[in-house]
Amino acid sequence: MSADSATSRPIPAADPLLADRTLMATRLTGDRAAYARMVDDAFLGIDFNGVFNDKAQRLAEFDWVIYQELKLADHQARFAAPDVALVTARATLTVTHLGQPVTGAFLYTNVWSWKEEGWRLLSSQVTRVAD
Repeated sequence: MSADSATSRPIPAADPLLADRTLMATRLTGDRAAYARMVDDAFLGIDFNGVFNDKAQRLAEFDWVIYQELKLADHQARFAAPDVALVTARATLTVTHLGQPVTGAFLYTNVWSWKEEGWRLLSSQVTRVAD
């Protein structure tokens, strides 16, 4: 990791796509603690129903949304700043939502910020699309 002379902050060498894939893996394994470590306390998101949510609400989803399968396509990252990455993908999911099986395709944008602890998810927006 190198330093940015303008801010004296380290510039991340780690790949934000890896962080994004790791976050998604926590959903598949049901690892709420790992998910909580990766999501910033200031997190604000919008789910595929258009509902705003914060970190606590996202963590509560572990109780009623169980992921069985997740496939990512067109997974891309762009840097908005040396320590801010925008990650987009098409996700095909199979989940159990409140006891009912649900399968669908979604587009999402995640905003990641590099902090001393590593990449942290700041925001996420999900849109359901035709399969």
